[in-house]
Order: sequence, then structure tokens, then C-alpha cells
Amino acid sequence: MSALARLPPAGASASCPGGTRGRGLTSVNPITHDVSFEEATFCTLATTVLNGVRMGEPALGEAAVVIGQGLLGQLAAQYLRLAGCHRVIALDVVPRRLDIAQRAGGGTHVVNPAHEDADRAVRDLTAGRGADVVYEVTGRTETYDLAFSLARTHGRVVGPGSPRQPAGVDMSRVHIKALRWRTPYQALHHAWVAGPSPFTLDPHHRRTISRQNRTPSRRRR
Repeated sequence: MSALARLPPAGASASCPGGTRGRGLTSVNPITHDVSFEEATFCTLATTVLNGVRMGEPALGEAAVVIGQGLLGQLAAQYLRLAGCHRVIALDVVPRRLDIAQRAGGGTHVVNPAHEDADRAVRDLTAGRGADVVYEVTGRTETYDLAFSLARTHGRVVGPGSPRQPAGVDMSRVHIKALRWRTPYQALHHAWVAGPSPFTLDPHHRRTISRQNRTPSRRRR
């Protein structure tokens, strides 16, 4: 049965697009009376950003960096705060975006690379270690070297910014620092392909799916 055939007989609905070619609509969800149309429009964006944030596996007390404070970066910073990150360092070259990041409660610290050394600023805020996880949310491939530089040894780098251009990056940073580099795509999480989502929205608890319990990839019904 198609997703459209499962729509309720009346009322408004919000949909999220699929994450692979040919899948069409992944989910169609009724909009309940306590959710405004304005809030419902964030269904796709918020789900996509949440997927990207989860793939970075943020943990309580960690330091996270979000490069880019457009709409996606603002959402990412707020999710990271909800996930329990002690420091969420927001980077952008537009002062107004940094101001919004602080007023919205996402960024605990803000850095403007146009006016200060971002690498030094992040290290000063993390006792010289670097960030546990860095999110590149601008989609500009030239910022990946900065992302690798800001991450600590054995840190994680996630690219939910959907880059569209080839990247000339210094892979020696990734190798020497033993970084983990992940790139989410839309709202499709690898665990969702394997079956029902094993995650919870409770910001104080985070479950993971083990390799032993993963099932072969299959289309959700």
C-alpha cells in the first residue's frame, strides 16, 4: 500500500521525503490539533537534522562544534543541547546568526572565524583537546579542513550540510587524528533501514543497535 493510500480520510498531514532514489514518501503523519501548520513545516528539516545529530553520537558532557548557523545549524545546536552536550560552540561569519544561536539557547559559546582564530578559540574552550564531535552544516566543501582541525584525536566529524562540490581536503588530518567521518542523507538513518528505529527522543537516554541484532535491509511497510 502506498503512503498516500494510508492517509487519514480527513485532516491535514505532513510528509517527509525518502532518503534513497525511488522510495517516494517515507512517512505521512497526521497533523494533530495541538500542532500549528507553521510548526508542521519543520517535519522534514527537523527530522533530517535530528538524524545528522544522532549519527555524531553526542554524549552527556561532551563538547560539540556546529559550523554554520543557518536554519539547519540552529536546529543542530539546539538538539545538541538537548542531548546533554556541556559546550555547544556555534561558528558563523554572520554576527546576527551567532546572536540568534545564543538567544535561542543552542550555542553556549559563539565564534566568528572572520574575526578570530577558530582553531585557537575552540581549543581554549576545550582545555586544549578539541571538540568531541564537529558538525559541518554549511554545505561548503572548503570548510571540511576546518572541521577536521577542530575535532579532537579520535573525535567525530559529521557532514549534514549536503555538499555539492568536490572537496580538496587534507586527509592526513583524518588519518593522524583517527577521526570518524560520517555523512547523513535526508531523514534516512541506517538503523531505520534495518527495521524500526531503536532510538528514543528522551534527551537523557540514548539507545544503539548492535551489529548482532541488525536485520537485513528491507523496505519499511
